[in-house]
Amino acid sequence: MSSFEIVPSIPVAYGRVISYEPVPNHGHNPLAAAWHWISQGAQRIHVEELSLSHHASPALLLGCRPSLVPVQVGGGIRDPDYARVLLQQGADRLVISHSWRTPELFRMMAEAVPPSHLMVAAGLDETSSPPIQTSLRHASAAGVRDVLLMGVWSTPTVFPSQTKAVKRCQAEGLRVWAAGGIRHLETVRRLKQLGISGIMVGKALYDGSLSFESLKQLADPPFING
Repeated sequence: MSSFEIVPSIPVAYGRVISYEPVPNHGHNPLAAAWHWISQGAQRIHVEELSLSHHASPALLLGCRPSLVPVQVGGGIRDPDYARVLLQQGADRLVISHSWRTPELFRMMAEAVPPSHLMVAAGLDETSSPPIQTSLRHASAAGVRDVLLMGVWSTPTVFPSQTKAVKRCQAEGLRVWAAGGIRHLETVRRLKQLGISGIMVGKALYDGSLSFESLKQLADPPFING
């Protein structure tokens, strides 16, 4: 049976968590936020770097190491050398949005980081584009296992066009993840039924639209602690 993960996302800019509401009892400290979700039972953490000129992820990765919880990083990862540093500092997976779309850039990234540690990110409406389909096929053939489908998942319904996007990526042998405006449990249930590997959720956790406790009930395998 395939797994289904609930991954808290921590948006970081200039060393601070960027959210409308601070993390309960931890304000805007990224490391404290990571440990908050770990203490709640998170089995993976996603860190999204929003500032291209100030990188907090290397220090954050070091601070999370004792937990043994996998941490993945996304946001502006275009430099193969920086990608290598993130992996050396303990990143389990890197989410890349641009460098996988061009064969030469992807080759350089895949030489710096084993493709199995890369997750490619694509917009929901992009998956019907022949060039994107070709790039997804190339990434999968090179050893990439995961794709993040970014878009608007903000209604309880998963629309036919969204279902088609998921199926296209699965047809390329990729594990599909979803992120972007998820704020209803019914959306999460429907995505799980489609056989995706998990969701990344940030704002809805911080503003209270979704509770981590309720989301954990949908995880597979079930959460053991927290």
